Amino acid sequence: ALRALPVKEAYVDGELCAVRADGVTSFSRLQAAMDEGRTGDLAFFAFDLLFLNGESIAKLPLIDRKARLEGLFSTDMPGLRF
Repeated sequence: ALRALPVKEAYVDGELCAVRADGVTSFSRLQAAMDEGRTGDLAFFAFDLLFLNGESIAKLPLIDRKARLEGLFSTDMPGLRF
């Protein structure tokens, strides 16, 4: 799903999670999914953008980096959450 982002290159900080039907993340489900190769059911929660299209933006204020990150997730992308 990250390949669908409209960028040439980016460093996105986040966490891969397994999410139960009730919306709660589960580490044991993440481990089981990875062990069994069922990665299609996982979600990547993005929470920071550090590098974008050849430019390090790590020194920008977090609010600015989050705004740029939100711009990348302007469309609904299955498996990606912001």
